[in-house]
Parts: sequence; structure tokens; C-alpha cells
Amino acid sequence: MRDNPQVSAVLLDQQHDSQPLTPLPALGRGLTMTLTAALISFALFQLMAQLVQSTAPITAKVDTVFDVTPLVPREESAAKKIIREIPPPPVPQLIPKLTVPTSAEPGDLLDVPISAQQPVMSLQGPTLETPAGHDKAATPLVRIEPKYPPAAARDGVNGWVRLRFNIAADGRVTDVKVLAAEPRRVFDQEAMRALKNWKYQPKLENGRAVAQSDLEVQLDFRLDQQG
Repeated sequence: MRDNPQVSAVLLDQQHDSQPLTPLPALGRGLTMTLTAALISFALFQLMAQLVQSTAPITAKVDTVFDVTPLVPREESAAKKIIREIPPPPVPQLIPKLTVPTSAEPGDLLDVPISAQQPVMSLQGPTLETPAGHDKAATPLVRIEPKYPPAAARDGVNGWVRLRFNIAADGRVTDVKVLAAEPRRVFDQEAMRALKNWKYQPKLENGRAVAQSDLEVQLDFRLDQQG
């Protein structure tokens, strides 16, 4: 008796369906998910660690070094240092000429050049300790040279003044008068002012000091033209 082919096919299908399923595909998926989760967790952990390190305060020791450089004052520009200097006018100097008699008698003329630098000269003569009965003419002791008038020195003016004066018994110069001058009224005042300050050892007659009158002196004002 032949089996029915349809019934056999149904039985085969039932047998095939009744066999248990293989669990391998499910296990592979679980392992894959586990590994993926582990990798993600590790990556998150590393990321958090880096974030913590980046936000942590950074402390470092810094050595402060002070470079002390001496302050050198800056030189002023040459323009500020330029100072216009006007050379002073040359000081007039006189030709060294001096002719002074050792004695002064009425009518004697003393030719005295005047220095523009106004030095004070002392002429020492004999002392008053002269034996009685001896006569001696007046001797100049102190002579003050007059000042050279600034205007005359500036303009290069030379000149002279002739004066008449008396010598008192105590050696003072009195009664100074101008006899002549060239140029007029340029050197007169300075010549008179200087002569009034002169000092003489008075004339001695029989050992006694006596006054003298009508003595003359000429004061020359000359500039040194050399240089």
C-alpha cells in the first residue's frame, strides 16, 4: 500500500518545525552590545578625566627677577646747550711809563700815566725821623690811581689832565684844581678824585713839617693799543 505523498510532506514539515533553535546568534549580539557599552564607558571615563585635569588650578613657581639698570640722564640736545657768549671788551692797559720825582717842589710837574685797572700803589719815602736842622722836600707815600672812565675806555680815548694842588703839614692833598686837560672834561673828575686821596710825607724845614702850595702834577690816560 502506497503512502500518501501529501501526508508525508506535512509530517516532514512538522518534524522540521519541532527542532530547537540555535542560541549562537543571540549570544553574539549580547557580546557585541557589552563590548560597545564598555568602550563607550571607557571613552566617557577618559573624557571626564581630561575635563577634571583641565579645570584643576594650575600652580607654578615663578621666580621674579628684578633687572636694576642705572638711570642715565639723557643728554640734552646740542641745541639746548648752545649759549651765545659775547666776549667781554678788552681791558684797556696802559703803556708802562712812570716818571715821579723823589721830591715835590712848587712848580714841579709830575708826569704820571694812569692804569685802567685801578691798582693802588704805595710809594715809600724817607721816614719823619730826620735830624733837626736838616731840610727835606715832600715825598709821595701813597698814590691812588684814578679809574679809567668806561666811555673813554670803550671808545679808545686817550688823554691827560694837569692839576695844581697843595700839601698840608700832615701830608694831605688839598685845593686840587684842573689847569688843563685834553680832551676837556673827559678825565677831569677821575683825576681830581684820585689826587685828593694821595698821601705825602710833608716837607721838613729845620726838622719840622711844613705845608706846601702850588704843586703841579700831570696824569696821563693812555690805552695800550697792542693786541
